[in-house]
Amino acid sequence: MNKMENAIALVVLLDPEDDRAISWARLLTNVFSDVFVVHGVNSWGRLDVVRDEIKTLLNSERPSPLEVSAVFTHRNDDKKDVARILDTIQGEYYRFVFSGPGVPEGDSAGIPIVRNTDPWSLSDQDAKEIHEFVIGIRQDLPSCCKRESFSFLVALAILCQGYLAARGRFDLLGVNAEKAAEYRTPPAEAVARVLDRKWWLAPFQGFDLTSEIRKECNEQSLPSEIARLVDNFGNGDDQCVSAALRKIDVILNQ
Repeated sequence: MNKMENAIALVVLLDPEDDRAISWARLLTNVFSDVFVVHGVNSWGRLDVVRDEIKTLLNSERPSPLEVSAVFTHRNDDKKDVARILDTIQGEYYRFVFSGPGVPEGDSAGIPIVRNTDPWSLSDQDAKEIHEFVIGIRQDLPSCCKRESFSFLVALAILCQGYLAARGRFDLLGVNAEKAAEYRTPPAEAVARVLDRKWWLAPFQGFDLTSEIRKECNEQSLPSEIARLVDNFGNGDDQCVSAALRKIDVILNQ
């Protein structure tokens, strides 16, 4: 990958224990001419490629004035502390915002990285696209900043089907008794998993599920069947799940 001579990146991650500082540095060093890391409010560093670690810089080694092309900040870091660091930057730059589960589109102080960064899921291709966008070669946003087409209703329907199957309620899935008898009894761990509210919420981390489903239904409020399901995730109410699944099917087939 060719590096643009003056394309410098700055990563701001105020938790000194957060390992993503080195993950960002590794990724961006491949394409930017230089990468600085603020790891903690006053701890400036740069990737030591040989040792594969962030080497703390002396005050005399810090860039002054600081001119960067791209800044990467954590969504949940203290806004005042981040602002003080950004105030030292001269000139214009692109600001990207990241978080563990990804940043919802339109919900950040900069361009959201919608992809997960905990666990780390960015690739060299993502770095290349970010770099090309920053230096003006690429007009479209990097792929990691665009949420792929995703239907919250479809995802919720799949969870409902998985729940009913784990509970052995094939009758509520429209499977006749003769066919249902051919299926194995679900293992105990599968049954326990679908009774955990976290299992229901896991696919929607970083999103306001109620708001997203309302938008998808083009309604001011959730359909009552879906609202009851969302309020009772993990409560073991088979009929509630079945009713929500039927309602989703109606909506998706309108």
